[in-house]
Amino acid sequence: MKTIARSVVIIALVSVVMAPLGALAAEKAAAETAAAVVNGTTITQEALAFETQRMIEQMARQRPGQVPDEASMPQVREDVLNRMIEEELLYQDSQSKNIKVPETRVTEELASIKQRFPSEKEYQDALAGIEMSEADLTRKITRGMAIEQLIKEHVIQETTVSDAESRAFYDQNASMFEKPEQIQARHILIKMEGDVTEAQKAEALAKIEMIRKKAVEGEDFAALAGGYSEDSSRTQWGDLGYFSRGQMEKPFEDAAFTLEPGSISEVVETKFGYHIIKVIDRKSPEEIRARHILITVADDFTVEQKTEARARIEAVRQKALEGEDFAALAGGYSEGPSRAKWGDLGHFSRGQMVKPFEDAAFALKIGEISEVVETQFGYHIIEVTDQQPASVVSYETVQAQIVERLKQEKSRREIQQYIETLRSQADIKRN
Repeated sequence: MKTIARSVVIIALVSVVMAPLGALAAEKAAAETAAAVVNGTTITQEALAFETQRMIEQMARQRPGQVPDEASMPQVREDVLNRMIEEELLYQDSQSKNIKVPETRVTEELASIKQRFPSEKEYQDALAGIEMSEADLTRKITRGMAIEQLIKEHVIQETTVSDAESRAFYDQNASMFEKPEQIQARHILIKMEGDVTEAQKAEALAKIEMIRKKAVEGEDFAALAGGYSEDSSRTQWGDLGYFSRGQMEKPFEDAAFTLEPGSISEVVETKFGYHIIKVIDRKSPEEIRARHILITVADDFTVEQKTEARARIEAVRQKALEGEDFAALAGGYSEGPSRAKWGDLGHFSRGQMVKPFEDAAFALKIGEISEVVETQFGYHIIEVTDQQPASVVSYETVQAQIVERLKQEKSRREIQQYIETLRSQADIKRN
């Protein structure tokens, strides 16, 4: 709840205590020309100009080259003024509810801000640069904390998100959860940088072809990369880790993604020079979800005991084929730990299960029931309940993130509704 409260304070357009010091705007005396008056409290033109400039600088950092032009400046100014009005409304409401911020919290926050500066002098210089005294800063911190406490205690209710809501978000926003195919590869590079002569190119090509011949004949590719490669990955024996399309030079990428694990490319030329590539691993092209029923077989079982176990799993399989609910059968008969979950193993990809089980499971279509599968654990039957391409992250993997996102969206709406109520009851004059 504390995390949500802090994040929605930001959304509620509060000057965040943890923001850079330059973002803590100085509030000037009310004698200056007012940009707005909120229940008798003045928001000055100078304060508005300061916050508008801060917003422009923030936009420039987030989107370089997309600073608002003159035509859009009135709208930027209007947006900033609305945020300042809303902050003032929230602060006034916190005071009407007699919210008191403990001095110890303010002191700790002030100390935390000071620690970001190498020296007291640099801290004081930063304050002077934005025409703010430490008393101004202390008051700003206190205001921010009062608003945060208001939101936590009076605005946000205990927010819950149902499984149906999070599942609907997942289904309706499939593109958000796509992940690209990935491979892991090593490479060896012989560089060609700057202006190289034809003779130098020929020499580099001859060298990489000699290295490739060694690799194809069975010499260890990693050792060759460590000995010959002129790329920074040489210290990792040429290992580039996992990467997806779009992360490498196009000729390199095209060659790498055509390779099967263990195979070595022809010589590939890029702007960096000549490469040879060896793919180590390729992410599974498919992910499935399955249930299973296991009748265990121990190492010391006699032939008769194994025969009995086989007969039991065959009998359970027959019940499943005749239409009895597989999950109920797993809950009643399975001897594996997944029995408590009605046999559900969740989503998994190739390489996560023992080979005989994996081969049988990935050969099934949704709803199909396998033949009896024997592994070192015993006898299994399997039912596949879902299939997804590897390019899609499973719902279970991202469920917690979706729930947190939906909670924050609900909290945003609660805050906005609260602010609208305050607005409707306030005396606001704008210039």
